[in-house]
Amino acid sequence: MMPFDDIGAFFAGRINGIFSAAIFFYILASLRWHGLADGISIARPVQFLLAVFFSVITIIGYWYSGQSTASAIGGLIPISDAHGYYDCAQGLLEEKPLNIFCTRRPLYTSMLSGWLFIADKNMQLVILLQSILTGIVAWLVADSVRKVMGWRVALVSFAVMMQFSILHVITTLTENAGILLGGVAAVFILKAAQNRNIGDWIAGIFLLTVAINARAGVYFVIPTVLMFAYFYSHGKERLILLSSGVIAIVIGFSVPWVTLLITGSETGNVNSNFSYTFYGLVAGGKRWTQVFTDHPEIFKMGLGEKDVAKEVYRVSFDL
Repeated sequence: MMPFDDIGAFFAGRINGIFSAAIFFYILASLRWHGLADGISIARPVQFLLAVFFSVITIIGYWYSGQSTASAIGGLIPISDAHGYYDCAQGLLEEKPLNIFCTRRPLYTSMLSGWLFIADKNMQLVILLQSILTGIVAWLVADSVRKVMGWRVALVSFAVMMQFSILHVITTLTENAGILLGGVAAVFILKAAQNRNIGDWIAGIFLLTVAINARAGVYFVIPTVLMFAYFYSHGKERLILLSSGVIAIVIGFSVPWVTLLITGSETGNVNSNFSYTFYGLVAGGKRWTQVFTDHPEIFKMGLGEKDVAKEVYRVSFDL
């Protein structure tokens, strides 16, 4: 019989096993199991429990094996950027404003602070809660995709989401906020596409905008969703969808600034380091660190965070 540390190492090291888990997950769906009562399906509850299980089992694997990542020692103690967000979250509980590092991406820090409060600052409970929520959201997304496009596409969506999220769920990094909020946004947008419900549409596009701003990401997704609404609607419905979508997007972009105002922090640095990523992209799809190589003089001028971002954007548009 395998000892617990070997079992833990197996689950912590077999990230690709999530694909196998997803396959098993949707095989159950295809079997269309039924309970003792006629017409009462137990397939969805089983899917739900398995989704949470597959999300949680990996963090337990890290804890038992003691394996570490670049952002978490033993799958628990935050280091590097993860420690920065953790430290700021602790500071919020002590009514301290966010420092410059955390004002770049304040949403996850605020979310993490709430989880620390609920868990009485117990990091294992925080990571466990984060993992459970990730499993729930992955199931919600897969279930919504199944209703619109069938279980095969749902299988792919579940596998991809779990494959990505499992790399971050043991950390206190901002990707977790993007995964959770983006997943819920996808659920609402899919419901809106299926039922043509304006409330679902507004909620979905708002949460999508907030999710992308939680960790400056693929902003082009937002206009892409608006284009979808344009081409798949007509007349008055098109006008309502586009106008309400634009309003939801504007409100979504304001959420990080409102968060900083509530926490009494400086508001000028939100997503300021996205300028580094932007430069890397326009420089030929290179890493976010490329600007440090090409223009080291910017970082020797003694500029503040906001002004550095302006300079990086300036040299980006000069390319």
